[in-house]
Amino acid sequence: MMRLRLRALVCLGLLFLAGCGYHFVERQQILPGQIRSIEVPIFQNVTARPFLETILTNHVRSRFARFTGVDLVADSQQAEGRLLGKIIAYDVKATAFDAQDNIIEYTATLQVDVTLRQVSNGKALWKNLVSWDGTFPAGIDKNLQEVNQNKAVEEITEKIAGEILYRMLDDF
Repeated sequence: MMRLRLRALVCLGLLFLAGCGYHFVERQQILPGQIRSIEVPIFQNVTARPFLETILTNHVRSRFARFTGVDLVADSQQAEGRLLGKIIAYDVKATAFDAQDNIIEYTATLQVDVTLRQVSNGKALWKNLVSWDGTFPAGIDKNLQEVNQNKAVEEITEKIAGEILYRMLDDF
């Protein structure tokens, strides 16, 4: 009995030491180039889908505003860094069909080219291509389908905003 308890205790200790991969984010994390204040101008949109630049930029600004390691500023004179984004692709494809070959689900893909530049000299401190997919159901009419697609765009842009920040911190 004592041996069993000892083994269980050793196993628990090893599990504790191995950890589960989770860690607390430090409050003092900063962006590449020691950037502590950032401006996020409206992203450029070269796709045919209207308003993507506004939706994505708002999500990115919101994400950076909640991040404690950097100040989001509206004036480039106060910023150490400028995050520039260009939406280079937005594509929607039918991905699921019913027995009668009717479309029942679409997948939307959004791709963004993002660069963090130092304001003082224009030097690129970080650059990445971020892409995200989201699915949405086909609607019984065009209006419902547009509503479903807009919901998917909201989710995709929110995910991309988070991915931009996380990749920027991880790549540094």
